Order: sequence, then structure tokens, then C-alpha cells
Amino acid sequence: MSERSLTINESDKYVFEKAVITEDNVPAQDSLHAWIVVFGSFLLLMVTVGTTNSFGVYLQEYQTEFPSTPKSTLTWIGSLQFGGMCFFGVLAGVLVERFDSRLVVFGGSIGAGAALLISSACTSPVALIITQGVLFGAFGSCILIPSISMPSQWMEKYRALATGIAVAGGSIGGLWMSFATRAMNMQLGYHWSLRINGFMVIVAGCAFSPLMRKRVVVPKRDKIIDFGALTNAKFVLLFVSSLFAAGGYYAPYYYMPP
Repeated sequence: MSERSLTINESDKYVFEKAVITEDNVPAQDSLHAWIVVFGSFLLLMVTVGTTNSFGVYLQEYQTEFPSTPKSTLTWIGSLQFGGMCFFGVLAGVLVERFDSRLVVFGGSIGAGAALLISSACTSPVALIITQGVLFGAFGSCILIPSISMPSQWMEKYRALATGIAVAGGSIGGLWMSFATRAMNMQLGYHWSLRINGFMVIVAGCAFSPLMRKRVVVPKRDKIIDFGALTNAKFVLLFVSSLFAAGGYYAPYYYMPP
């Protein structure tokens, strides 16, 4: 492993104490390989976050399938999908830090896809909350965290643009997957929609997880959660504002009239 140091901004020193290039022959930042990594992140987020963004289509089917279950209960499925990705993202970050990020993405894709496949056989809202909600969210975090963080490692001059492109994959996925899911629900039923969606996640993970290689590594931390970040005023403001922004952003997805 090469010991070439990576330049870190002063404001980021509480996160990166020392970062080194992972290999001697690692491609340069802003290279063609770097843009391929961004493309891989885009597609992974498209099928993963796109699944959560298109949950409103499934919700309509669940209201018909479980008419006695309140809508507020059924929306827990979609809420736990994305909420689980963020919550379990803490553990996913530790896995990426200590293991090969490509294996983390691969395992997360298999698990998230399997969760959707299992949910296709569920016959109760509780089972769907556990499978399509919690399990998909937990395994999806292993896709979300590396896919968001890798572009910033591989890009320097166009880092902001590359990260924006990668994250936009989730929105674009929600755009076309909503129409595709609605069509599949009408022609095949939501059970087969879940199965096809699950296979899409698995195939995307198998195809693009090899691109999610870490360019730099940082020393392993003794603490899983470093509360030292709470001493940074900018981080605290971003954290608090995100709590309110997420509520306003995702509520319309689930409660908007069909």
C-alpha cells in the first residue's frame, strides 16, 4: 500500500486524521475511470433510492389489498425503507471503513433484492413492514453510503458536479420506476412487481459493485460513532435542518392523491 498522503482541508481534519492512497497503480482523480465510478454510483442509487421514491405506487395497491389497515400504518413501509438506509448507514459506514467497499455493496445488493423477493410472498402489513421496510432499508444502506461517498474520492476538480450526478440517480430512478411499477402492477400484479424490482437491485449490484473501489483509506476508528463532529457548528446546523427537510420532502410521495 502506498503511503502517499492526501491533502485534506483544515475543516475536515476532525474526520480525516490521515488518508492514504489504497494502491500504487490507482487511477488519477478526474480521469475516465473516475467518471465510470460516478456512472456506477448513479445507476446503483437509481435502482435503490428509486425504489423508495416510487413506493407511493405500491401504497395504492396495499390500500386495496388491506382495506382495514389505516394508510398511516401502511406508509411505515416506505418510511422505514429510506429511514432504515439513513439509520443503518452508521453501521454501513463502519463496514465500508473496515472492509472492501465492493463487497459491502455486493452484499447489500443481494440482501436488499432478497428483501423485496421475500416481501412479494407476504400476506400481511406487518410482514411487509419488516421485509420491504426494515430489511430493504438495512441492506440498502450498504449501497447508499458507498455510492454517495465514492464520487468525492475519485473526483477533485468536478467533485460537486460528480456528487450531484450520482445523487440525481435516485430522483431519476423514482421518475421512471413509478411509471414502470404502475404498469407492472396493472399487468402482472404487485407481487410480480416486487420480484422484478428485487431482481433489478440484485443485477445492478452484481454489475456495478466492482466499480465501488475505495481510492483512499483512513485509519480505523476505535469508536463506531464519533460525537466529536457535534462540536462543529456547521455539522450541527446541517443535521438539524435535515430532520425538518426530510419530513417536508418525503411526505408528498406517500400522501399525494393518485
